[in-house]
Amino acid sequence: MAKFLILGGLAWDRVIRLSGPVAPGARLAGEILPAGMSDPHPLAGRLGGGAANAAVALVKAGCAVAVAGVLSRDDAGRLVQAALAQAGVDMSLVQQTDSPSALTLILIDPSGERTIIGVQPANGAPQDQSLAATRDRLSGAVARRLAAEPFCGVFLRAPIRVDIPAGILTIAHWAGGESLPAADVVVASSSDIGDPDPGAAFRRVREVSGPRPRWLVLTHGAQGAFAFSDDRTVTAPGRHVLVKDATGAGDIFAAGLMQALAARAGMEAALNHACQWGAMAASLDGSAPLGAPDRAFRPYTD
Repeated sequence: MAKFLILGGLAWDRVIRLSGPVAPGARLAGEILPAGMSDPHPLAGRLGGGAANAAVALVKAGCAVAVAGVLSRDDAGRLVQAALAQAGVDMSLVQQTDSPSALTLILIDPSGERTIIGVQPANGAPQDQSLAATRDRLSGAVARRLAAEPFCGVFLRAPIRVDIPAGILTIAHWAGGESLPAADVVVASSSDIGDPDPGAAFRRVREVSGPRPRWLVLTHGAQGAFAFSDDRTVTAPGRHVLVKDATGAGDIFAAGLMQALAARAGMEAALNHACQWGAMAASLDGSAPLGAPDRAFRPYTD
């Protein structure tokens, strides 16, 4: 069984489905989606966060998955932990903190596009002082696990500071900023990086992370995806599906790419496989696809 490690955010998202698209001056109706578990918050919630989204899809594909991240000891943190445990995700690397969970609102318009709002306290309340120490413990625990276990691949969904051995396939998400861990493959949304010249974007990746990246993969939603290396460009068409909720589709695209590459697919086959996973994710309700049928995310095989 292929084994993967995912480092990144774990969240309990609050979701409102809108009657129309978000626009200046718009007056919209909103439907609160029913909570999947006992949720004490007045807004319904569901499992989310980049690490959780990718992990659940990989478990559906029959893979063994461990997640590494930070969870609060509050109600939202307990809901995340229960949902991931029920899905069969290894939570042993997750570190807990007394700092409260962040509140994330997800607004979904009729086309399935989402607007994500991170809600901060108006008074700018400081985070728990132990949070930095918690992150340090997380990095140490991940480093020890990587040295002890033969993972097939690692997906860095958040800039957690940890050195991944060169022999382990590593994929990193990039939002176009100045922070990017060293990885073999970098995945970015064209909307995040402003859709620049791909060659310039690839050079920028190398400037930010060093010489390790061999590929830059740019996703273009329904238009498909493109992969760029020093001497090749590979394309994969998008899949036409009825989009219900695009939240998490990019995370699940990257998970599908990693699963295929770890199974020794070439980049063209891996990119097509990832597009299938991303389209499947967009056709489902939810961020992490807990309600997807078993093997909805078919693993790549030769």
